[in-house]
Amino acid sequence: MIIWILPAIKQRKNNFFFYFLVLAIGDPLNYISFYLFGINPANSVFLYMSYIMLISILERRVIKKHMIIFVIPFMFMIFTNIFTDIMDGNALKLAFILIHSLIFSIILKLYAFNQTEKGAINWFFIVLLFYELTVIFKFVGVTFELANATGYFIFTTLFQIAFGLFFSVFRADDQRIISKLR
Repeated sequence: MIIWILPAIKQRKNNFFFYFLVLAIGDPLNYISFYLFGINPANSVFLYMSYIMLISILERRVIKKHMIIFVIPFMFMIFTNIFTDIMDGNALKLAFILIHSLIFSIILKLYAFNQTEKGAINWFFIVLLFYELTVIFKFVGVTFELANATGYFIFTTLFQIAFGLFFSVFRADDQRIISKLR
């Protein structure tokens, strides 16, 4: 839970600050929502935070230009969570998988662009891609009730802690994790 506070601090004044900030406040917000308000943390809070993480890794000009495209799905999520039961159970988990798959594809695009433009492998992006894969696989395992999904959930959580430690030390612009190709 506490592990994601350090990357948020490390990544300030960086394009990924808000992404890590959402990770940092996610677990505390879920605990508060559950213990103070009785809201199941597996419900809307994680979904909203995942959506904010998606928006946070987009370029600011894209967000400003297409603001309505980002607001409508967010409002739809809020509406369906408040007034219907559509987002319960597997539908909610599938929404997580979809959002984090989009995050993965955007980070992959950033990595490819960075590698092409700079002629270097930036390990920050590769580790971030692996982090997102663990999130996706975690929810796939739970959604489709794969054998011993609880064990897998714990296993991926341990990897995510290691990723948190990595992002507490390194930023995307850290030359120590950039390998020149030429």
